[in-house]
Amino acid sequence: MTGFGTARCDFPNGSASQLYDSIQKIYALPDNTRQYVGHVYGRDAEDQTFRCMTTIGEQKKSNIHVKAGTTKEEFVNLRESRDRTLDVPKLLYASLQVNIRNGKLPPAESNGKSYLKLPLTVTK
Repeated sequence: MTGFGTARCDFPNGSASQLYDSIQKIYALPDNTRQYVGHVYGRDAEDQTFRCMTTIGEQKKSNIHVKAGTTKEEFVNLRESRDRTLDVPKLLYASLQVNIRNGKLPPAESNGKSYLKLPLTVTK
């Protein structure tokens, strides 16, 4: 048994509905299909070691967010309510500025330097 779940959907352009649809395409693959995860989302329930490989059948049976038979409405409600409780990751704004440029830094400004910018909310 593993503790695999799903990615959060509250980042820019994120959609729990679209994630559910994508998961259903993956779940249509044969149950013995190996799936390698890109982040450390899976832990072995017994010894808490991280795992990077699972199978489609294992996910259908034990994914903590979407098992076989989970409806789209159930998943979207669970994912969106959970995401509302999570803090913004510390490097979200910096990473987005590089990720949307396919790994390149923002263009240099007039002084020849590139800057990663952070949004601020000033209250009085």
